[in-house]
Amino acid sequence: MTFDLATGRRFPTKEDLFQWARDSGSRPIIYTPDFELQLQTGSILVEVKHAELIARAPKVLAYPSILARYGYRLVILDDRVLHDAFVRNMRSLSMAWTYSPNRSEITNLQADSGDWVSLGALRDRGYPDALVLGCLARGHLTCDVQRERISKNTLIRTVVDKPSHLMELPLDACRTS
Repeated sequence: MTFDLATGRRFPTKEDLFQWARDSGSRPIIYTPDFELQLQTGSILVEVKHAELIARAPKVLAYPSILARYGYRLVILDDRVLHDAFVRNMRSLSMAWTYSPNRSEITNLQADSGDWVSLGALRDRGYPDALVLGCLARGHLTCDVQRERISKNTLIRTVVDKPSHLMELPLDACRTS
C-alpha cells in the first residue's frame, strides 16, 4: 500500500497512485510504510528506520501525526528497539513472500525439515533459497529470526503449532538487565 500524505488517500500500489496523480494533475507526497500489522484492536502501520537515517531525514517523524489525521496509526521503530538481525530477516522474508510455493513443494520441504535442519543442508538436498524463504515467510516452516541473520547455519523446521517467528516483535531487544 502507498499513501499520498497530502490528501490521505490510500492506494494498493505506487503505480495506482502515479496513475491517479497523472489523471488528476495532483502532486502527491508519496509514502509507503514497511509493514501493516493486523492486531486484535485493528491494523497499525509500521515504519522501521535506522536512527541515523531518521537523523538525516527527520521529516519521517511527522508521518504518524499526518496519517493520524486521516485515521491511520503509524509507529516508527528504530534500531534501539529492533535489532539489526531481526530487521534484516524480516526484510528478507518480506521479499520472499513473492515466491508462492505449490502444495507439493511445501509437503516435500516440510517432510525434510520435520526436525531441525540447517538451511545449508536443505540447499544440499536441492531446495532453492526462494522456496525455503518463501515457506518461512508464509509460515509453513519456522526458524529463529531474532538472534542471527538467516544463513546456511540457520536451523529450520516444520511449523508444529503456529508460525510464532512471524507473530512476535522483539520489543525487549533493547532492555538492559
